[in-house]
Amino acid sequence: MPILHIRTPNPTLYIAFLALGLLSAIKSGVISPEAGIWTLRMPKNYDEILPYCPPKLQNIIACFDELDLLSRLDAVAYAQTIDRLMRDLQQIVAEHSEPYDAHLSVSG
Repeated sequence: MPILHIRTPNPTLYIAFLALGLLSAIKSGVISPEAGIWTLRMPKNYDEILPYCPPKLQNIIACFDELDLLSRLDAVAYAQTIDRLMRDLQQIVAEHSEPYDAHLSVSG
């Protein structure tokens, strides 16, 4: 299985980018709300990124676990939650917007 490596002096920014992209795709219906559980919130992934996430970003990603269930129980609360999480992520991106540089590689 190929592995994507991101080397950056600013991992918080790129983790927030990934989270924002996931929520955008979930909100638009391109991917299932269940994707939150199997991406950044998967325990192995979450443990790996946790040291690079400020508390606010940790809390946002922790909410990814609940999106699938919330989408089935309460459509209004689900939509409001997605919108709130996206606003919070945009604020994190603004706060951690520099430096941008990153080196991507794929191995395997």
